[in-house]
This record gives sequence, C-alpha cells and structure tokens, in this order.
Amino acid sequence: MSVSSLWFIFITLLILVLYYGPLRRLRWQFLLAVSLAMYTLCGVVFLLLAVGLALGNYFIAKYIYHLPDKPTRRPWFILALIVNLAALSAFKYFAVANGWIANLLPETIAGLKLPFAQLMIPLGISYYTFKHIGHQIEMYRHKGSPASGFGQYLLFTLFFPSVSAGPIDRANRFLPQLDAPDCSSENVNHGLTLVVWGLFKKIVIADSLAVIVAAIYGNAESFSGIPLIIGTWAFAFQLYCDFSGYTDIARGTALMLGIRLEENFNRPYASRTVTEFWQRWHMSLSFWLRDYIFLPLAYAVSRRINSNRLLGISNEMWSYSVAIIITWLIGGLWHDDALPMIVWGGLQGIYLMLDRATMKTRKRINRKLRQRPWRRTVYNLLHIFITFNLISLSWIFFRSETMHKALYIVSHIFPEQLKLRGFSTGVDSRRVLLLLVYIAFMEIIQKLTTFESVRIIFAKPAVRLISLLILSLMIVFLGEFGDSVFVYAKF
Repeated sequence: MSVSSLWFIFITLLILVLYYGPLRRLRWQFLLAVSLAMYTLCGVVFLLLAVGLALGNYFIAKYIYHLPDKPTRRPWFILALIVNLAALSAFKYFAVANGWIANLLPETIAGLKLPFAQLMIPLGISYYTFKHIGHQIEMYRHKGSPASGFGQYLLFTLFFPSVSAGPIDRANRFLPQLDAPDCSSENVNHGLTLVVWGLFKKIVIADSLAVIVAAIYGNAESFSGIPLIIGTWAFAFQLYCDFSGYTDIARGTALMLGIRLEENFNRPYASRTVTEFWQRWHMSLSFWLRDYIFLPLAYAVSRRINSNRLLGISNEMWSYSVAIIITWLIGGLWHDDALPMIVWGGLQGIYLMLDRATMKTRKRINRKLRQRPWRRTVYNLLHIFITFNLISLSWIFFRSETMHKALYIVSHIFPEQLKLRGFSTGVDSRRVLLLLVYIAFMEIIQKLTTFESVRIIFAKPAVRLISLLILSLMIVFLGEFGDSVFVYAKF
C-alpha cells in the first residue's frame, strides 16, 4: 500500500483516532499490531521472515551486549552479520547468482538452473536488515543498550510509515520514544504539514516529471543533446521529489504519532561539493555507511600503511580513498546488483575522493574571496552548478536499466553539434515550463523555511491552515494521479 494512496491516508486517520482515543494507554502495542497487519498484506511468508530475523537479532544483540569483552563478543557478532547478509543476499542477489552459475556449467547441462530462479524481494528487507546490522554493531561496541523487549524491537524494524523506504533509524534514538511519545499539538500540526508537503512533492512534481523522463529515457536512442540533458535534469528532480516526498510523508505520519524519525534530506541540490551533497541526501544511509563501513575501513587501511607517504601520497589520503571507493561500491550494490548501479556507486566514490584531494585548494580560494562577497557568491553558485551536474551525470546510471543505454546517453548528451533550436522531446513544452515553476516554488519555500523568522510566521495557526489549504488545492487540481509507485520502494 503506497503512503500517497487514499487508502493509506484513510487508514492513518483511523489509526490517529484510535491512538489518541480508546487505545492511548497501549500506544506502542497498537502501532506494532498495525505495522504487522500492514506488512501481512505483502504475504504471510515475508512477515514470518521479518519476524524471524528480528527475533534472532534481538536475542543475539542482547547476548552480545552482556558479554564482558570484544574477543568473546566477536564470534556472535560475526554470526549475526552472516545471518543478516545471507538473508539479504538470498532475496536481492539470488537471480543474478543463478545466472552466473548457469553460465559456468558445461554446455550439456547449461539449461539446468537453480530452483526458484526469480524470488520476490520482501518489502523493506534492505532497510530493516541495515537496522539489524547497525544495532548489532552498537551492541558489539557497547554503545547504548539493547531493547527492553522483543515487541518494541520488532516495531523498530517494521514501523509502518518507514518500513518500505526508510529512513534507516537507529535503535538508540527510536526505542526510547515508544514509552514516552511526544504527542503535543505542535508535533501533530508539524506532522500534518510534512505529510501534505510530501504529497505535493510526490503527486504534483515527481509524478509529473516522471512523464517527461519516461518519454525521453524510454526511447533514449532516438534523442541526443538537449532532450537528453532535459531528461537527465528532470530525473534528478523527479528522484529528489519522489524520495524526499516519501520521507516527508513517513516522518509526518510518525510525528503525528509522537515519534520523531531521522531527517533524510536537507536541500541537497544546493550543495557546493559532492561531499556536502551526501551530507544532505539520503542522510540516514550516508551516515550509516560512514559510521559502520567507511570509518572502520579507513582506520584499518591506515594501520596497514607503515610510512607517512606511499608513492608520494599521504597515509591519510590513501586510507580515505580506498575506504570511500569500497564503501560506495557497497552502497551501489546495496541498491541493486545491476552493473549500472555499481558504476553509480563507484562514481560517488571517485567524486568524493576528488573532493578530498582538492579540499585544501578550495579552502585557499575561499579565504582569498572573503573580502570580495560578490565574487565569492559567483564562485559558490558555480560550485553548486558543477555539483548538480556531476550528480545528474551519475543519475544516468541510476536510471538506466542496462550499461548499453547508460553509455549511449552519456556519449550522446553532448553531440558534436549541440542544437539549441528545433529540437523535440516528445513532451508538451508547456508542461516543461509549468514544472519549472513548480520546482522553483518548491526550492523557494524550502529556502524560506531555513529562516527562523519565516518558521515563526508559518507556525501561526491561521498561516498554517491557509498554507495547507493552498497546497491541498494544488495537489487536487495540479497533481498527476495514477498508479505510480515510489522509486526507492524497490530497494
């Protein structure tokens, strides 16, 4: 069930009535029952898998936490990692492994394949597996404390607003809220605002942009130059509005229930570097990769390089470069096992490595520009434009189903003769111009809300009510309604 569907909205309203009414003394137990009931819609087998994994992780994490030192914890910690990664790999990567094995078989039996060649992927398995692994690492490091009961831990992994596409919350932030949710009127109002804003981004902008992206990328080999640039930029904003729209709906729904989920987006396309971009985009995943993969890898590489410099490169740069490339190859593989997605992950690693290598030069230029505000503004805008286009270039691999298609787009996006007139995208130009207005409106609102004075004005009941009414009318009259799904739900 999509969080932008009328059914989800209706069910959420019913949940709120019961949550603040007759079941207010059993709030987290009620939320657990609702989450399990909703997950059951995906299939009883998938529910049993999710509950079974949660049960195993709950008891192993509790056991690990009470062991006296890391050497005694390590075998159980490794066991937990193996179980979680095996479950994730079995569903996400079984089909590709099946194909590889079939290709390695002799020709006489090449037609034989492993059973269950196409396994359905359980809803949210990537997200709740990362929650399990993160919690196990925290228990292994003796940070925080284990969940007080299995019911609350199960709710942490399958909380219905965020189970299908995150954010990837951490147990030590989520669990304490269950016993004392902040059900203030301020949270309810803010949560409702987030939900409506998320619906606007998804239905009005993302789903409208999807029409343009499908028209161009669906027939990419018929285009070159400007149409491919438009399609690529359109996908960049489609993905942002789609994913951040989901996050806003999930966070808003949770906030109306008195539970604060982690923030996942903070105006990422205003970033001046790729490093800053990944501090603003899918933040719960970025920080998960940083804390649990990148930093341990960087420390391990640093310890193994005995000299301060190797081949003229500092120990620090070596450890950062190796760790960041491996981390983002894993990040790409987490999204999908397709080669374009792994290339996408590798590109992020290369971008971040180059960011690090040029950091001192950029700082030196910034210091020189301090006394020239207008030049510094131009310099920062240029950096934002370059960063946006570097990220947009990587989104080509994210969006393309095959490497052939991705490489065609990359090689034809700047043809020998770039036609500025007389080109066609197959999409009504008025739709494109209207969407530019929507995107500008969104960016202006998001920028304004970074100012405390503006937030105070929007917090006033009358202003909030008028804003919600205007947004709701825009959704009804300007929205692209259909059977669309959230892009990140498939991961």
